[in-house]
Amino acid sequence: MLLFHKFIFFAYLYKNLRTMNSANDSLVVLKEFDNLMMAEIAKSMLESAGIYCTLYDECMSAFYQPLAIPVRLMVRAVDKEAAESILENR
Repeated sequence: MLLFHKFIFFAYLYKNLRTMNSANDSLVVLKEFDNLMMAEIAKSMLESAGIYCTLYDECMSAFYQPLAIPVRLMVRAVDKEAAESILENR
């Protein structure tokens, strides 16, 4: 079972690295969250719309006091406008 999870992880990683190969795919900050749960909800909304996104500093917010290090929702620069409209219209 552990081997299967490793395979899924590396397949996901390979797919995302393969799709992010140009300068237009650089990541930009879409929004910062003080709450990890709200960041995860926003991330799942964007992923369900087919927009690649990732969270930065998601583990750091657990180590340091709240509000010290916000969780950053990152998207590709080309998807920023579409992602903003999805989060505004939720």
